[in-house]
Amino acid sequence: MDSTVSKRRTAARSGKRGVAGRPRGPRTGKPTAVERIVEEIRRGIKEGRYAPGQRLIESDLTQALGVSRGPLREAMSRLAGDGLVKIERNRGVTVRALTREEVRSISTIREVLEGLAARLAAAHIHEGSNREEFKRLWNEMQSVQVSSNAMEYVVANERFHTLIVRLSGNEPLAQLLDQLRTPVYRFQFRTRLSTDALRWGNEDHAEIASAILAGDPDRAERAMRRHLRHSAKLIDALPDEAFG
Repeated sequence: MDSTVSKRRTAARSGKRGVAGRPRGPRTGKPTAVERIVEEIRRGIKEGRYAPGQRLIESDLTQALGVSRGPLREAMSRLAGDGLVKIERNRGVTVRALTREEVRSISTIREVLEGLAARLAAAHIHEGSNREEFKRLWNEMQSVQVSSNAMEYVVANERFHTLIVRLSGNEPLAQLLDQLRTPVYRFQFRTRLSTDALRWGNEDHAEIASAILAGDPDRAERAMRRHLRHSAKLIDALPDEAFG
């Protein structure tokens, strides 16, 4: 038998492939170039560095992110699939501006899912170090709530909600909520500045924290859903120019 054919058959039986079908090496857990680009653009949209309607220039991004066009284009396709950007012929990529109705729809879904996250977090609060971790963050949250720094409040609020979702122990739920929260995150910078909004937010957070620490799933879900309805009303009260 030809030695080359023999080697190929041996390789096939052992699960190896030739150069054309080279197997992937073991995963190191490090994000790929595409994943890093997606995360960076998502963060930029979330933090307002990329504004609704803004064009994302390919040459500028390849230079700023230190990447080639191939991974960047794949990342943009993923972001378009998530509804965060639009890809248009002869115009390129722009950050999507949500309409008022789209924001309302997202808020409705988020209320249900994040209410579920609070319910699960309360059910799991006695497990491992969950209680200690939540109490530590809640103490930090309370110190920020009494300050007048709006940016600190928005950041602390995000950490509070993110931890509750993580303590739910449901990764698919966490992924869904991250996708839903990213495009509406920027609205917080316009709604969290009023005294009334801060007061409502503080009262809501206290009720959510109390229910979770008490291990009361029903009350935690009710409190979270009430809180998100308050947030949705504040966003809906924004002027038309805030929306697409």
